[in-house]
Amino acid sequence: MALISSCLTLDPKKVLEEINEIVKGDIPTAQEIHKLEYTKRMFTEVLRLHPSVPVDGREVVEEDTLPSGHIVRPGILLTFFSKQSNFPN
Repeated sequence: MALISSCLTLDPKKVLEEINEIVKGDIPTAQEIHKLEYTKRMFTEVLRLHPSVPVDGREVVEEDTLPSGHIVRPGILLTFFSKQSNFPN
């Protein structure tokens, strides 16, 4: 939430305009929330750029071949990143 709040302080105009146009009461209804398209895209983009879990891992339970052709054997811990990065091979 801190990152979303920070992004909103940079340019809140479109989000505020959308909320003021769609939300009629003090508390938005479920139907009104579903209509907040720009706001939903803003949240999604912030979470894409700053994922809540940027690194995750899984233990291999059976031998498999990755799309790259590498064979992974049981017991190996594979680590992957939510955000695309350019790491050397």
